[in-house]
Amino acid sequence: MRRSRRSTPVNIRFRLMRQERNRGIIMSDKLEKWIKCFKVICCDVSILATDRYIFYSLHKMISSNSDLHKPSYYYDYLSYTYGTYAQVAIRRQLKGNKFLSNGHINPHYCKRNRNRNEISLARLLSEIHDTPEVLSKSYYISISKSPLLETTPICMELRKKVLQKDFANLYGGHDKHIAPEMVMVDLIALSTMSSNIECFVDKRLAHRDTHELDHLPTYYEINGCITLLNKLCCKYLGIFSAESYDTLEKNMQHNWTQIFTIPWIVKQD
Repeated sequence: MRRSRRSTPVNIRFRLMRQERNRGIIMSDKLEKWIKCFKVICCDVSILATDRYIFYSLHKMISSNSDLHKPSYYYDYLSYTYGTYAQVAIRRQLKGNKFLSNGHINPHYCKRNRNRNEISLARLLSEIHDTPEVLSKSYYISISKSPLLETTPICMELRKKVLQKDFANLYGGHDKHIAPEMVMVDLIALSTMSSNIECFVDKRLAHRDTHELDHLPTYYEINGCITLLNKLCCKYLGIFSAESYDTLEKNMQHNWTQIFTIPWIVKQD
């Protein structure tokens, strides 16, 4: 039974390890490493999802105002800047994926590659796939919070059964730990969704390749990748923190569009 939140998990990201130590939960070195990496990944994806919201809000603002429907290099700049930034941010999360889009093991994925210091969602999930026992059902139950009263053995046993069912439904149905088959499906989905973006960033943005590209990424593909990254981060944040999130997109604490109510060009007398 997990508490549901919509707001971005900034607080939980930075409280995870401290809370677990305070509650006497023993974690392996590998689990501590995963949690540290996952904090960075969630932060990056949260910023990416929020920036997507801002970009499309600006697009809607311009589309709905006919006075702004004039040729402008600024529109090209805005689209190019967001497109480039978003694709590089997506590419960052693809490093170290164990599986190709066809389900075969990536030939570049080896022990030497796994031990490198890059942080990415694909690398983290690949390590979870290799050692799923680290994310165990007992760990999930130990960090879960329940509104049920635990003053009697009956309540405690009921809470445990509910959490066991929750874990099985959410994380692959394995008896003792997260199901590696489920993690593999997520890795293949990530590889499939992002293959065009990965190729474009490597051959056009980060480097300039002499070969022509068969396909250029679309904004639809960029949007799909961001949605998938957001979804996967929320999913695995659930097992790391035992709390439910439906998005990492930040809730704006102020009216960020207020600056557009003020003329940007001051007339000179």
